[in-house]
Amino acid sequence: MSLEAGGAFTCNDEELTQDTQHLWVIISDTAAYPDSVVVVNVSSSINATYDSACDLRQGDHAFITHRSFVYYRRAQLLTAEQLKSANISYKTSVTPNVLGRIREGAGKTNRISHQIKKVLIEL
Repeated sequence: MSLEAGGAFTCNDEELTQDTQHLWVIISDTAAYPDSVVVVNVSSSINATYDSACDLRQGDHAFITHRSFVYYRRAQLLTAEQLKSANISYKTSVTPNVLGRIREGAGKTNRISHQIKKVLIEL
């Protein structure tokens, strides 16, 4: 996987993501902004911290097997270097349509940090 917007992975490096079971998606443009890589977490919608800004379902990505949502509260700002050096299992990238829905949800939610939202606006 290249580190491009839409790239998807699971991370076995708990120190980096604090979540080793769920899918992560790169939503910023790493070619244009390599020091400002925004990644978001996909989680189960049975979670008590459910955010309705972007629902995902089986068929949106091969890793997603049941109703899920983008957990914007866990969005992180990383460098491409951090991702390259982490213990990551690369998955198939999300489609441009799904990436667009995730980005749109980032603009709607009030659960993403102001720092990350600012980076996304600048992109």
